[in-house]
Amino acid sequence: MNVCFFHGLESDGPGRKGGHLASLGWDLHAPTIVYRDPESVRAAWTEALTTPRDAFVGSSMGGWMATLLASHTGTPAWLVNPAVIGRTIEPTFPEGLGAHRPEVHVLFGRQDDLIDPHQAAEWLERNGFSVTATWVDEGHRIEPPAFKAWIDQIP
Repeated sequence: MNVCFFHGLESDGPGRKGGHLASLGWDLHAPTIVYRDPESVRAAWTEALTTPRDAFVGSSMGGWMATLLASHTGTPAWLVNPAVIGRTIEPTFPEGLGAHRPEVHVLFGRQDDLIDPHQAAEWLERNGFSVTATWVDEGHRIEPPAFKAWIDQIP
């Protein structure tokens, strides 16, 4: 499996989620992105498009980036509390939504008080994505056991 993992806005790298993906033996590309720096965003975007991927995986702001990339490539996206709405900043991604609407698997924390999970799910569906949602009783920061259980069941 060849995947790109994009961390969230307040994270400084792939962390435990990226670590779990790597532990699966997958070919993992997990750049550290400074979302407030347009050059950092542009470099990660460009690099993500250089190699065909089996999936884009993203958490929070990284979920927004994964959604955008998936919409340009048709590559499936696996998202954790994606910031498709309610972003506190607007990173300078090179492109908006593209023409593709691949299937997306989403892990939503029911108690997320940063990104309203119900509104995020509605946004994805309203914008034509086929959503397979998993709901857990957690907040915005999904704990490793819930992430592992979710990612391990995606076909």
